Amino acid sequence: SAAAVAAGFVDAALGTQTIGSIGRPAAFSGVAALAPTRGRVPRDGVELYSPSVDVVGAFAKDCNTLRDVSRLIYDDWEEPDPDGGVLPRKLAVLATFSDAVCTTEAKSNFAQALAYLRDAGFEGTVCAMPTPLLDDFASLARRHRCLVNSELQQGHAKRFADHGPLYRPETAALLRASYDAVDPGSMEALREELEAALGAAFAFVAPAAATAPPLLADGTTGDPSASLPFAHAGLPSVTLPVGRDHATNLPVCLQFVGRAGADEALLQFAARLEEKAFPALSS
Repeated sequence: SAAAVAAGFVDAALGTQTIGSIGRPAAFSGVAALAPTRGRVPRDGVELYSPSVDVVGAFAKDCNTLRDVSRLIYDDWEEPDPDGGVLPRKLAVLATFSDAVCTTEAKSNFAQALAYLRDAGFEGTVCAMPTPLLDDFASLARRHRCLVNSELQQGHAKRFADHGPLYRPETAALLRASYDAVDPGSMEALREELEAALGAAFAFVAPAAATAPPLLADGTTGDPSASLPFAHAGLPSVTLPVGRDHATNLPVCLQFVGRAGADEALLQFAARLEEKAFPALSS
């Protein structure tokens, strides 16, 4: 979906996210994307990987097109004030998280993207509030994967029993594995921790991807770690291209993460940021 938008085949496309399947391909392709607050976009007709976690979001050539798509896919989309008041300037940076999940190249790209923001007059302040659930990223990632893979296993139990040989070996391995029980309350606990950590900031600004785009020969779609905490917490996020890597000319993207339910305000912020700070990228 993201590649189709990037190639100009379509103006927008839909996608689903369990860990990072909206934010990551958007970052690698250099397009805008929205992953909604969990529960706000209907999932009727979607073959779910994890009913507790999955969301339906969108990719688009720019944030204004994302907004047009959002009006269609949300049942309760509320159009924000077109004047929008003062453009929020204060953003929170989860420095410990970024350092933990990103490769050296991704950290360099994030630093470059933050520099673009500062040059445009935005303040990225390192979050001072303790975030113990997020900081123990290895445990958080393990809980999330146990939760989503156990739900995949439950959803496919009968089909796998009847048609096991037709499954990809990688999927079959997931369906045969055993998983620790996960308290669904961990998702709400992380959401509360992150929203408290935001404090007076409008949104988190974070790397949109933990690694550089993989090569076809790598046989992978890349590491979804940069999106995992926000997917677990069910918070809305917008991925926005902000420039190009000086060495490779590949897209440099940021991820903006807001409070639960604040999808409209977050997307309006991203659209105005795109227009005022990075106009060449939205033309």
